[in-house]
Amino acid sequence: MIRRVFKHAKNNVFLFTAIVLSCFVLTACGGGGGGGDSYDEPEAQPTTPITGQVDNVLIDAPTLKAWMDAGLVNSDAFENVVILQPNSYSGGHIAGTQEWTAPRGIDRIDGPVLSGNMVLDGESMDDAIQAAGIKAGSTIVLVPTGYPDTTTDRAYLMFRYWGFPKEKIKVLNGGLPAWQAYGYDVTEAVSPVAASNFSVADLPGGPDFDARASLSEAIVGVTEETVVPYNTYANTSNVTTATITETLDGSYNGEAGNGGYVIFQGLMFDGVTDNMLAGLRTTTMIEGTEVTVLKSAEEMRSFLVDDLGVDLSKTIMTYCRAGNLASSGFAPIDIVLGNEVDVMTYDGSWSQWGSLTADETVVPSAAYVLPVGYSAWATDVLTSDGAGGAPFYLYPADNTTEIQQPFFFDAPLSPYDEGANTIEDEDYEYWYYGGEEAGAPSAGNAGDAGGC
Repeated sequence: MIRRVFKHAKNNVFLFTAIVLSCFVLTACGGGGGGGDSYDEPEAQPTTPITGQVDNVLIDAPTLKAWMDAGLVNSDAFENVVILQPNSYSGGHIAGTQEWTAPRGIDRIDGPVLSGNMVLDGESMDDAIQAAGIKAGSTIVLVPTGYPDTTTDRAYLMFRYWGFPKEKIKVLNGGLPAWQAYGYDVTEAVSPVAASNFSVADLPGGPDFDARASLSEAIVGVTEETVVPYNTYANTSNVTTATITETLDGSYNGEAGNGGYVIFQGLMFDGVTDNMLAGLRTTTMIEGTEVTVLKSAEEMRSFLVDDLGVDLSKTIMTYCRAGNLASSGFAPIDIVLGNEVDVMTYDGSWSQWGSLTADETVVPSAAYVLPVGYSAWATDVLTSDGAGGAPFYLYPADNTTEIQQPFFFDAPLSPYDEGANTIEDEDYEYWYYGGEEAGAPSAGNAGDAGGC
């Protein structure tokens, strides 16, 4: 199935037809895409946007406390509340909170290349949501431990990507510090819950591929200038000097996160840089304590347009070095301005983008370049040094022995071709066939890949 990058370009008729067909599969087979209990039930925990927000994803600590006092957290009722803390769980958490133990990403084949720290596949996501007791009807509350909290933001991306209804995903504004500023207690006690059998294949709408930019979509978007590449990690030196980037460790079965150098550094064409995401958050006083929170819609919109020069009529595509901090760009924009702007995370980020060239003169050997016929996948031709010049190639610079060799696989010859979006095609099949079949293989669990 071809997915042409962004919401305004998707073939909605095709997707609607596929969903309708999935309903016939469900009727005939008793399971599969869109099957099981629906998430389209009335909300038991309705919220209205808090002051300054245009959407209702953010909640404040008193709202969550009221849900706890009403017995909704980990309730056996159909509609319950599941609180998740993906980071620093053992250091203290809200009573009843479940630890989100899913890896931030796994190694998967994206287009023609094996890449680390990609979105979770369906099986990995199912394992995590079932262990947390998430079921049809659950309202999920994510609790950051500070800003940016890449682990929590990455979890938010996974729920959005796999199609959990946005009205059922809540984020505690200010996170654990805000909770404590209100004077509410935290605990180190674990609150066991019964595992569920709920699957992402039971979500009626299927995955939301608008939340993620694949390699093929990123190339097409930059080429056609339909995206604003939003760099969330760079100090200036990251663009022009050899920088350790989380890639594979040099063997097919290796895990992402061991570090190494990509082939080139630079900035995507026509991109903007928000150094470590300082522009998306602000501080406020809660009961006399200063707490970091997300900016209001007006403040965030002003920062993006006036300070960075972002064209909000285009899709914002966040990226970083290893794919984690990119989620901390995606999550605030999607939470605060998600009904006004299109935003995606490019999880391949620089570990993938900076590894793709067809130029044999800038690499140690021919093994580092894209295979013959695959030059349309080269990304160095869409990259500059940030000042209009060519990207900074690490060969023949220092540390060339640490440049990591990409691992290439058969794929369509162009990112425009049908089948170019291998990960999303695989995940669509997982949903469509009820979790029983998948397409392109994953390369294995990468653990909790580090870095930004």
